[in-house]
Amino acid sequence: MRNFRVNPPPLTGWSIDWKIYDRLGLLPPVADLHLRYTDLDAEAQAFVTEG
Repeated sequence: MRNFRVNPPPLTGWSIDWKIYDRLGLLPPVADLHLRYTDLDAEAQAFVTEG
């Protein structure tokens, strides 16, 4: 893992959206698949990294 980034005190209700790439070609070509995470915890820290 590399390129760690952190936001120690993010605003309550922060969210992140990941675009999912269909590497196996199982979805129709027009599929636009995403995964969205919303955190509602006031004590959370947000980290992003490459893996």
